[in-house]
Amino acid sequence: QRYASSGGYDQGRHYSDSKDDQLLAKVYEDQKYVARTKASNKSSSSSSSNNNKEKLESGPGGVERFKVTLVPWDGAEPEFDRVVQVGLDGISILELSSKKTLRTYRLDAISRWALKDKEIFTFWHKEETDQQEQTVRIMASEKTNRSLLDTLTTCCFQLCEIRGLQPDFGSGGAGSDTTNVLASQRKPAPKASDDTSSDKEADKDVEFWEDPEHEGWLMKQGEHIKTWRRRWFILKQGRMFWFKEHRVSSRSVTRGIIRLKEIMEVKQVDKARGYAPNTFELVVKGERGAASQYFTADTETEMVKWMSEIEAKMPGAANNRQQLNRAGSASHAELAEQLQKDLERLGVGRR
Repeated sequence: QRYASSGGYDQGRHYSDSKDDQLLAKVYEDQKYVARTKASNKSSSSSSSNNNKEKLESGPGGVERFKVTLVPWDGAEPEFDRVVQVGLDGISILELSSKKTLRTYRLDAISRWALKDKEIFTFWHKEETDQQEQTVRIMASEKTNRSLLDTLTTCCFQLCEIRGLQPDFGSGGAGSDTTNVLASQRKPAPKASDDTSSDKEADKDVEFWEDPEHEGWLMKQGEHIKTWRRRWFILKQGRMFWFKEHRVSSRSVTRGIIRLKEIMEVKQVDKARGYAPNTFELVVKGERGAASQYFTADTETEMVKWMSEIEAKMPGAANNRQQLNRAGSASHAELAEQLQKDLERLGVGRR
């Protein structure tokens, strides 16, 4: 942000406020910010009026919302008429008219924040996919920015207590950075292994639209939003694909994939758990641990068929059956041998 007047600052160099009759106000003009001379007839009540205009109707849960302007570092045009709100889910940026959420910065991804200029609130964040920290600058009145600073500190404090961390954020006052202990304690996301990358590439090579090994309709419960949707499922080459429509072609877009080698358990769901009849569960191994996915067939016969097909095509299924058969044969032999010993001990069969 570059100021054209001599009282401004350029690229982070703070302005000098030695002249009492100067007020640094931001006006966007020809892609530059210029200083506007403070009018002598303005009273302190006008500042209070601006603050009232910035504060908007509270959001869900009573969270405070403020009208702000986002100021980029790279000289791009600012984003006017934005709404910012701070909660336990992070700092959210919304459209003023529709209140649609444009983006949310998670609390544990925010590394630090500062109020080095009374009208510019700055915070730094870094997601797992970012190579370096990203900077976000919010332009608003001093009162609004201090409210944002206080709310952010309070939310981070509460989240620390929820996660059992020691909340220690320092002063966070004007001119100083506040370091977020949540970011320093955040566990790094697990890196995708070479096996995972090769699996994803192999998924693309499966021609699911030709000669499916098994297919049909099932109801599936969402993994995150627990609603049920009817989907067309296809088993092929060790994978379970599903689609929105049953007319599947090479242009069809998969709605999801389960690799059968990642299935740890296949079992029917007990009706006492509140699920519909003919529901079965797949316990699937993922990057963050095992998770259950639920499916409902139209009939019991179809449910049993799906469970049998999945189990039969799981890697190692043939070996497991052979081991069971060998174990069964061994147990019969051991039983016969023990029976013979008992008979001899009792003298049965002796001449």
